[in-house]
Formats: sequence, structure tokens, C-alpha cells
Amino acid sequence: SFSYTITANNTPTSFAATGLPAGLSVNTTSGLISGTPTAAGTKSVTISAINAGGTGTKTLTLTVKLLPPLITSAATAAATVGQSFSYTITANNTPTSFAATGLPAGLSVNTTSGLISGTPTAAGTKSVTISAINTAGTGTKTLTLTVNIPSVVPAFLFSTNAGKITITGSNPKASGNLVIPATINNLPVTSIGNFAFSGSTGLKSVTLPSSVISVRAGAFSGCTELTNITIPNSVTSIGASAFADCSGLTSVTIPNKVTEIADYVFGRCSKLTTVTIPNSVTSIRDEAFYGCTGLKSLTIPSSVSSIRSWAFEDCTSLTNVTFMGNAPTVGSEVFAGTSATIYYIQGKTGWSTTFADRPTATFIPPAAPIVPPGSPMSVTVAATVADADIDPVTFSKAKATPANLAAQSTVNTIQPAAITINYDVAQNKFVVRVQGDANQEGVIEYTDNFQSWTALPTKVVGIADLTQIDPQATNKTHRFYRVFKQ
Repeated sequence: SFSYTITANNTPTSFAATGLPAGLSVNTTSGLISGTPTAAGTKSVTISAINAGGTGTKTLTLTVKLLPPLITSAATAAATVGQSFSYTITANNTPTSFAATGLPAGLSVNTTSGLISGTPTAAGTKSVTISAINTAGTGTKTLTLTVNIPSVVPAFLFSTNAGKITITGSNPKASGNLVIPATINNLPVTSIGNFAFSGSTGLKSVTLPSSVISVRAGAFSGCTELTNITIPNSVTSIGASAFADCSGLTSVTIPNKVTEIADYVFGRCSKLTTVTIPNSVTSIRDEAFYGCTGLKSLTIPSSVSSIRSWAFEDCTSLTNVTFMGNAPTVGSEVFAGTSATIYYIQGKTGWSTTFADRPTATFIPPAAPIVPPGSPMSVTVAATVADADIDPVTFSKAKATPANLAAQSTVNTIQPAAITINYDVAQNKFVVRVQGDANQEGVIEYTDNFQSWTALPTKVVGIADLTQIDPQATNKTHRFYRVFKQ
């Protein structure tokens, strides 16, 4: 924007200006010339001041300078492999040419019009530098251009039995994000058939409808790019090798009506890091999680009574398996090729110093301490361990108020390490301290759900205040800890 005020003596009553550049105008009462010029150049403008005695004039030489372009087009764009794409670079300040560097394969830029167009040939995200140029300089901007794999909506192949649909495949093979329909020809889709989508290497995600009750053997095996699968709780059975060799799959939640985790069902899902097993599962069969090299920790619910051979063989990152119930029966080499420690609840039956050829340790199931209203509370909890090299201690921190505290206090001290929880009534919170060996470093791990344990970065020697070591704990309704000798 531009402004210039005509001033004159002898009390002018009005003003005028002729020959102004395009985009500017004059206020004849105040003499203000203002606006936004639209073109560069130099103009000889005649400005005037008028009163009853006549008109005074002057020539104003007004030069409009050109600024470098400012790009106004969007900073993001999306394209699809194999489909035509276009995007136009736009800018102010009269650009005379355009440029773009870092374009995905298959796209090019028209340097006169600024049009980026073509048909991309590969998926991915590119940071493209787009430019607009005039005689004053160059304006640039980063365009984030994402090229997606096309989602193929295939013609589903299916069979019908007793008024129910089993999907047996698709033509062509499904890719991208696949949503299975709940009905076909007004009949419910209740099953995904044997090897229905096996080898669909372009498949990224799958969503199953709540009408499906079974996913059969090998249904999605070898879908190497599959990263997400939504399995509804309506599913009661998942067949052998159903997701085998889905090397991109990172997490899975098994529905709460499934009772058996079948043979090799997640075999060689090498990026699988999170598995949620419900209390409905009673059996984990042969090689169910064989070669899941990304799996670090796992919680086995108390409902599981049988784990078959090689179920977790070659899960090379697996270090922590927590059992919530009695010891199940096991086949051979269940944890072969792992460095897992088996944790079980003190008081549960069938456990010994080893389980399936792996060392065991106990933990005490945590319970919120209870104290008289208005009174401080001190509780020390610890656990005995057969292996002298490891000394875990598990306890819980819980929030409480004097109104819901009753008269009870428990003290159960076992050396050499202990954890003390003192309830500070004035601050209405627990103050947590670790009492360990004065000459021995300890490592503290925590979990909020027993699915996985995380080590706190600060090691402790002697007494340490956990409210400082783990400040996030004050934001939790519960948190469980254990302490190991370093």
C-alpha cells in the first residue's frame, strides 16, 4: 500500500491529481493519495491545491518499484500414482517466469504459466521448491507434494452359503486402503475366506465390518505393505497364517471373542511391536508369533492355559513376558531365540525358577494403600528373587484424598531394596522414595498397563525421590514400578 498527502499554504479547500499510476486515487478533500499500485514504472503526476483565489499546481515524479514475487498458491498438494495431476504456481508482483525443483518422477513445470502437471510414477512425499521470478528477484516456497498409491476398489469374489457371504478374493488384487463391505447383494459378509487377499503387496490398511465373524487361514498372508488392520469384536476365530509375513504390521488387537491364537497366525510379522491379547484366549498355538523380531514385551492374560511349541521362537527383541495367572502348559522351545525374563504374580501356582527354559521372577500385584483420614501413611513393599543378580520391586502409586481413606496400614519390608510411599495430607499427594543399596546403582522401570515396561533415564543409589525422577507420575491415576540392581 502507498500514501502521499498534498500539502499547500493559503488554506486550500480542495485538491486534485492527474496522471496517477493504476491502483492509486486522490481524496479531493484531504489531498491524500493512496492505494496499491499494480504496475511498476515512473509517472509525472500533476497535483493541485485549490482555493477561492485560484489553483496551485506542481509536478510529482512518482516511481513505483517492482518487488520480488510472493507465492500465494497452497503449500501442500496430493497426487496419485498413475493418475494425472496438475497444480499451478501463483504469485503477486507480476512474475514473468516460474520454476520447480525436486518434482516426483513423471511431473514437470511449465516455466511460462507455472503449471506443474503430468502423471506420477512412484509413491512418496517430496519437498518441492517452487519459484516465481520477475525483474526484481525471485520468490520461493516449499511445496509438500504427497503421491499416494491408488486405492483399488476391486470386484470382490465371493461364495454364498445359507444366505451368508464369504469373500474369497478380488479382481484385480486389492491395494491401498481396503474397506470390506458389510453386505453384498443384500446378504451379510460373515467371513474372509482362505487366502482371499494373500500376496496383495499393495495393500496398506484393512477395515473389516462388524458382520464378519471369521478370518480364515492365510486370508491376508504376505501382504507385506499392510500396516493397519481393524478387526471388530464380532470376530470369533482367526485362522492359521491369517496375517503371516505381513512384515509392515506394527500393532494388533485380538478381538475379545477369540479363544485361540492359531498356528503361525502372525509368523514373521517383523515390525509387530504391540499385541493385545484378551481374557477370552485360552490357547496360543504353534509358531503363533514366530520371528516377530520387533516384539519387546507381552502380557499373557490369566485365561491362557496352553502355549504350544515355538509360539514365540526367534522373537529376538523379546525381553519381558508377564503372566497374569497360573503357569500354563507349554510345548517345546516356546521362547527359543529370545532373551525373555518371565514375570508371574506371587501366589499363582505352577511356577518355578524357570519356565519354558527362561528365568522367572515374581512381582506383587499392586494395591492402593489405605490410611486413616488426616494421617501420614508409610508402606514398604518388596519381592524375593531366587537370582541374586536381579532384585525387582513392584509397587503402585495411587491418588487418594482424606475423605476416602480408611484405617489400615501395611508394612512388609524385605531387603536389600525397598520403596516407601508417604502420603502427604497437606499436599494431597503421595511422596515416593526408593531405599536401595548405598553402594549399588539401581534401575527403575515403570508401566501403566503391564503391556510394556520402560526404564527411567535416571539411575539411583541409596535413597532417591521418585517424584523428581519421574515427574509424569503425578499426572497418573496409577503407575507400577520395579527396581533392579544395575
